[in-house]
Amino acid sequence: MQFQQQIMGFPPARGKDFDPIPHSGIDDSGIDAIPVAQFYHESFGGWIILGGDIIGSEMGTNRKTITGMSIYKQDRTSSGSVSMINQYIKMAHCTDTIFPSGLLDPTGATASAVSLSNILTLTDETTVYSGSLTFDGATGEWTDKITFDTPFEYNGRDCIAMLWINADGSYVSNRYEWGVVGGTARMLHQESDTTAVENLTAYRSNEIPQTKFYY
Repeated sequence: MQFQQQIMGFPPARGKDFDPIPHSGIDDSGIDAIPVAQFYHESFGGWIILGGDIIGSEMGTNRKTITGMSIYKQDRTSSGSVSMINQYIKMAHCTDTIFPSGLLDPTGATASAVSLSNILTLTDETTVYSGSLTFDGATGEWTDKITFDTPFEYNGRDCIAMLWINADGSYVSNRYEWGVVGGTARMLHQESDTTAVENLTAYRSNEIPQTKFYY
């Protein structure tokens, strides 16, 4: 198809991007980091992106194939790249708009199996990325695209539940501080140097990471 488009004088199709949680200039502390804490051995972060922030936006109201994501590099403690192994990112359709109150314990017996499915009403939960990630470059800009291993097929209707699992097993001192905005009861995150990520529990919180999707 791309060859045919070039022959006929049409440029090949380009991917698009959209920020359902745009950059606003507010930043996180960098220690109790959202979505995941680089300064702790293991951590997780789950957040809800409202359907109203997606539907009718630049992404329109039709089904979309989401091929990747970025988060915003607001600040950092020092220079150099940040590499993290054993990272898992999951996406699912969700009909909830907030996390329930109380101490919440995501299900899953291993890091890769951690899920919010016992906390939120989810469908089509997909592990869109697993592997290592490296972040570098200046602050005040989005990270390079995290290209999904398995794209997420958005239904053009529901909220999206994001889950990022950090099972690196070590910490990074030259960590980034990711940009966040207010999102009442739409974030769940926890970190530890001594407890495996699959055993972590957390209370809901009110800051969510600035998030860009590619489709």
